[in-house]
Amino acid sequence: VSYGRAQERREAGIEGNDLPATFITLQSDVTRPIGPGHVILFDGFRWDITSAAPFERHEMEFTAVRRASLTQGA
Repeated sequence: VSYGRAQERREAGIEGNDLPATFITLQSDVTRPIGPGHVILFDGFRWDITSAAPFERHEMEFTAVRRASLTQGA
């Protein structure tokens, strides 16, 4: 997982804004159909996928935005 740029992280922390992140995983029959409209549950948060693309030879790259903590009833 690679979180947004430093400026985006600061703004998200100060203003409570959404935080972007990039997730990279192996390509498979399961990961290839995943795209916008799907979510990632990671580190206690729900991440809405905004884009998905093949990355390098055997990987998938997902860009997602953190919306709400799972512990807050989201």
